[in-house]
Amino acid sequence: MREALAQLMTQGGTRVVAPELVARAHQARTPAPPPKPADPDLAPIEGLLREGGYGLSVERRNGNVVLTGPGTGTGVRLPDPSDRAAVLRQLTRLRRTRRRRTRNWVERTTVELETGGRPELWRVPDSPGGGGGDDGGPLCPEGAEGSRLARIPADHDLPDGLADLAAEKIAFFRGADGGLVLPRRGLVVPLPARPGTVVVARPPGPGARPAQDRGPDWEVELEADLGAFVADADPVLAAPRTPPDSIADVPAPRAACPSPGIDGRAALGRMDGWRALHAVVESDPFLRLHCATQPALAALSEGDTGRALLIRSPEPVPAHPRYPAGTVAVTLDALLRPPPPGGRPLLRTVIDARAEHWEGELENFTEYLVRPLTSTVTVLLDHHRLLVGGPHERAVSAELSPELRLTGRAVLRDPLTPLTPGEGPVRVAGVMRALHRTLGLMVSAFLRVGAWPERGAAEVRAAVAETVAEEFRRLDPGTADLLNFDHPLLRFVRGGPRSAADLDGRWSSPRATGYPPRPAGPALSHARSLAGLDVGSMRGGRLLTDHAVSLDEEQSRVLVDQLVAHADWAAKRAVDNAHQHLGHRLRRAGEEERTVALVHHLLTRKQFLKGSRSHYPLDVARQDLVPFVRDGAPVRLVLTGFPVKHDQNGLKATGPLPDLAELGALVRLREVAQTVGAVHQPGVRITVLTDQHHFRRRPAPLAAAYQAKMGDYLRMVAGTAEIELRDVDEVAEEKLGPGLRAHRERRIGWYERALHDHFAGFDPVAGPAALDERIATTPAGPLADLVAKLPDFFGSLLFSTPLPTPPGVHRPRWARRVFADIRSTGPGTPPVVAAARRRVLRSAWESAVRYVAVLRVDRDLGYDRLYPHRVRLTNVPKPGHCGFSCLGGSGLLPWHGTGAVDTKGHVSVDFAVSLQNHSFVPVYSPLLGPGQPWMMVPPTMTRVLPGRAAPVIDGEFLAGVRLRRR
Repeated sequence: MREALAQLMTQGGTRVVAPELVARAHQARTPAPPPKPADPDLAPIEGLLREGGYGLSVERRNGNVVLTGPGTGTGVRLPDPSDRAAVLRQLTRLRRTRRRRTRNWVERTTVELETGGRPELWRVPDSPGGGGGDDGGPLCPEGAEGSRLARIPADHDLPDGLADLAAEKIAFFRGADGGLVLPRRGLVVPLPARPGTVVVARPPGPGARPAQDRGPDWEVELEADLGAFVADADPVLAAPRTPPDSIADVPAPRAACPSPGIDGRAALGRMDGWRALHAVVESDPFLRLHCATQPALAALSEGDTGRALLIRSPEPVPAHPRYPAGTVAVTLDALLRPPPPGGRPLLRTVIDARAEHWEGELENFTEYLVRPLTSTVTVLLDHHRLLVGGPHERAVSAELSPELRLTGRAVLRDPLTPLTPGEGPVRVAGVMRALHRTLGLMVSAFLRVGAWPERGAAEVRAAVAETVAEEFRRLDPGTADLLNFDHPLLRFVRGGPRSAADLDGRWSSPRATGYPPRPAGPALSHARSLAGLDVGSMRGGRLLTDHAVSLDEEQSRVLVDQLVAHADWAAKRAVDNAHQHLGHRLRRAGEEERTVALVHHLLTRKQFLKGSRSHYPLDVARQDLVPFVRDGAPVRLVLTGFPVKHDQNGLKATGPLPDLAELGALVRLREVAQTVGAVHQPGVRITVLTDQHHFRRRPAPLAAAYQAKMGDYLRMVAGTAEIELRDVDEVAEEKLGPGLRAHRERRIGWYERALHDHFAGFDPVAGPAALDERIATTPAGPLADLVAKLPDFFGSLLFSTPLPTPPGVHRPRWARRVFADIRSTGPGTPPVVAAARRRVLRSAWESAVRYVAVLRVDRDLGYDRLYPHRVRLTNVPKPGHCGFSCLGGSGLLPWHGTGAVDTKGHVSVDFAVSLQNHSFVPVYSPLLGPGQPWMMVPPTMTRVLPGRAAPVIDGEFLAGVRLRRR
């Protein structure tokens, strides 16, 4: 302190003490305040937040308990801080999940959930045959005392991460001499919902335990023969009793039977079976989203008895990409059981933990619990001819996040059995009956925890029936034939009888025919219109966001540079091939003829051409190109497009901004410029006439944001190529005179009024026949050609019409439902759906009327003569114009769909609804921001790496992304 006070400053003869020195001196002589006493009521919450690495804290404020930290604003009040589930729900609402992997957290949580939070402990004695104390009976291995364990060698190696985990678990059995023995001192908890399964733990050390001690250190989950452990002469691993069903309409439970003993051969079979199942799940994009496994890590033989102990992974594999600290697998038996007196049902807890406030309980239940189970069973049978050993409440688990939220994946424990040719009804019937029974138990449990009234119970049954029917309707015809025999789910099989029955005999079954089979893998639809897709049969969405990938800034830039470099290489190769292909024929041609022929040849190469080469023959190209070649001027190429992204209802695009599809189209234009410039030295000048407000009125901020992002992309990829984006109406006013816009709008209005007068009293909801009748009675005259074009534009614009989404409804699912049969508005259609369809039909009709009016006015005003000398590249191939494909191999325009990369690494575009149906996962990039995916990729091309908090794209796949060459 003396040294601090001695540091003085002299200013104008006055001694001045620096303020910071005064503060330091005052702090030095002021005693530190006593530490704030810990609040024992908040200690459990503080421990939860600290152990999980949530980055939040808790405090008392004005008598309330408040969560504070980043993202909580002024704080989030916790109504009941003693309710751990309520705290976890708030963390879910804040979009927080456990970030820290704590040793054995998964095992400890599994025990709490499977046993209802009250595990029955048996203490392993300090010495064989010894007592266990007051808190448990004696426990020792049956047979010779001190029997040793030996590892049963498997014929395959585990993946690296699992091999390390297996070694860690086996170390629990390592004795002082290095051999493997059963722990002489420990705790065992039987899991009643998992026959033949215990979790073995290390007890706390001797002596007084601090207040914050969490108790035992859970170590290993074991499966064993029913007599492998003995306590008070009764087996710990006894066959559990099946609880009676509480709802009369649920089928009677199966008879309880002990699980078979596990010997060495059976243990090896379990490990081999998991390996085969894991390979199937890894390769199938649908299973990757809806299914996981719990690996059999290792097997130990018990002394001379021949019995085996099978060590299970504590958590599902593959790891869920959204939860870096791991997830918990809880058997359906534990999830669906009635609560103890005064307790809270686990199913109620997980439904309350759903991620979105607006999502309904029923939708969460069907999408995250019913659909994953049904989808897993049907996909395994349909795609792989594999039968789940028994999809009942004990053989299948539900995956929960650290905050007890359903993740949407079913977890399989038992190996699958292949269905060999010739086998059929007997084995398949057993699986169908087990699935039927489990679905009935799930519905009964949901009705019980939700306290649904009778009217609501019918709604629940109908929703579950619809979900189950959707999955069965996608079966391949061969699989449907395989299931065409008497079993409880026959009515849901495609082609089965159309009865009004349901899972328990009362649910209303939807129409069960006319749906295409489920696609066998991630593929593009190559559809040019949504009218060509069976939108109603497609599945989608929300689970895909949990598997999303995020690229960083450097990865995104490298990918863009890679696309550009490959395009430049392709341009050089195209030029070399053109010289080789035309060299002999042009050997005696003049320079002008030679250049024109080469440019024409290059513009009609497969990577650029759309439509037939006959639409743009050499004679037509000569008329376009000769003026530029003679004048030594750059060839002007004119293309119309890039209005805004068509995300009006979510079926075509996932957001309003340009994504990888538009960026790829600009790279393609650069490739055109590089190619033509190599044979015509003055190069090319590409003008893209954007039409964001030309045909349809769009919000100005939306159009401006789209064009601003297009400008960003252009600066990234154009390089020295002369490519410009110009608004078509601005160019028209420059070239055709001022005041053109107002004059144009007046003429458009005149045609619109004339068409409305002609169709006075016509309602587009009436259907195509009524429209055809009106068209047939149209007299010859100036409106005749416009009227004739209306049906095509009306049908096309239907799927680009905005669709308001009701509160609490998932937007893509609502859009699929409305557009599934867009013209069906009759009495059999639900009123809310019929009203939405009528609104879409009338709005699309108005858009179609304006569209044909704009086309006529453009022709009247001479929009096609804005550039008298140019090569017109067109997205709609027709004679006299050079058809241009923005991405090659796809007839869909970039702004009409969502950017995607197919399994071969080609940049392409497809409808969002189709990509979701094929389980393509979103990829986000800083180039576009977090609000919209930059592209979609096959789920088989993503990986969850150890130690990473999010999935990544396979490096080899990412390095091969490029534009299609044909």
